[in-house]
Amino acid sequence: MRTSAAASPNSSSICWRRPRRPKSWDSARRISKAASAEQSRLLNQSEFELKHLRAGIGSARKVESDLRTAIIEVEGRSSSATQNLRTENAQLQATLAHARDERDRFARDLGSMKRETEETWASERVENALLRERINDVAAEVARLASALEGPNSPIDAALAAETSRGLSARGADGRHGQRPAHGAV
Repeated sequence: MRTSAAASPNSSSICWRRPRRPKSWDSARRISKAASAEQSRLLNQSEFELKHLRAGIGSARKVESDLRTAIIEVEGRSSSATQNLRTENAQLQATLAHARDERDRFARDLGSMKRETEETWASERVENALLRERINDVAAEVARLASALEGPNSPIDAALAAETSRGLSARGADGRHGQRPAHGAV
């Protein structure tokens, strides 16, 4: 139904018709729809990227938390191991110091024993020499008394004379000239 422009607007037979748009409006509408579609696409893409980044952040936070836990565990174990090593080192140092003290004490004791042994041997040598001299003196006295008891022709005098002559010849070869044992000395 078409109405003419002369018809009144209140009449019921009049039908309203949309006015015709100029071409520039259609192109503006198309541009607006294209821009709206592009914005919608960019918005969807941004939302997708945002979801993806949020998921990445969540994963990164979980990895960070796991790493922090692992670091704490490793630090705890290394701290415990370090403390154990320090304790063991202190014990070994104490044992070493004790062993050194014992070694030094044993070295002192050994040196003292060596000195005592050398002094004992020296005194025993002196005592042995004195004892030999006393035994020789006693033997000479016994020989003199036996010779005096038996008289001038005693076999002891003959043995002493033979020994004296042999001793003089042997001592002469040693370079001890003119040394004669006393009468009755063996």
